[in-house]
Amino acid sequence: MSSVNPVVVTELAARRRGASLGALLGQAVVGSVGQLCTKPGLVFVPRAGAAELVAGIRDAMTAAGPQRMLSGPIAARFAEGLDGWRGGVRFELDGVLDADAAAPSLAAVSIADLRPSLTHELFGPAAIIVWYDALDQVTDAIEALGGQLTVSLHFEPEDRAALTALVQTATRQAGRVLAAGVPTGVRVGWATTHGGPYPATTAAGTTSVGAAAIAPWMRPVTWQDVPEWMLPDELRDEPETPLPRRIDGRLSARP
Repeated sequence: MSSVNPVVVTELAARRRGASLGALLGQAVVGSVGQLCTKPGLVFVPRAGAAELVAGIRDAMTAAGPQRMLSGPIAARFAEGLDGWRGGVRFELDGVLDADAAAPSLAAVSIADLRPSLTHELFGPAAIIVWYDALDQVTDAIEALGGQLTVSLHFEPEDRAALTALVQTATRQAGRVLAAGVPTGVRVGWATTHGGPYPATTAAGTTSVGAAAIAPWMRPVTWQDVPEWMLPDELRDEPETPLPRRIDGRLSARP
């Protein structure tokens, strides 16, 4: 899986909840040393009214400090990725690498300067603030990103009309669309999906978490005109262990 899991914050949300929202997002970036496939990698922030938000992100990431990554090669690739950012972004926090320990890094760039090399997943405690002036810019940018595991939206009730196009794009581009949350942490539940369109995953119709995750491991078999003794117990007219099942398309709780 590979995804930058874009997060979008509207101007109203940034002005009203900047500090708390910034802390929430900063903690999501550095949690598990940024080594989660759902880590927020791009945070789209309004150019106006977001000072507290960005400060909250920076402070939460700074508080985490350097942490040891899973392995030396992973830490080395993280350092290489940061080097690839240099020259095209301004660093709010410029992390350093000490052996296998990585310090959080927070960069910032204008949405007009969001080049393709900045839109690839960087596995580790790093994220890019993307400054925007209008939500239609964000809609176009997320469309250009390609398939994602998640898209997260932080907004206020008054933003509803302005978010219509963005929500439609997020639904096309992501396997999970979140409101007012962070994508890290995937609950195992009946409605949960953990996947997304290519290149986030290679099989957009499947999930690796949730009840539907069993589907890739199942293979359909049809028994045609066979005697009952050839059937699995749960398919017989009088099974020893009755289970809910469909008969001619109709769900029956009892055989």
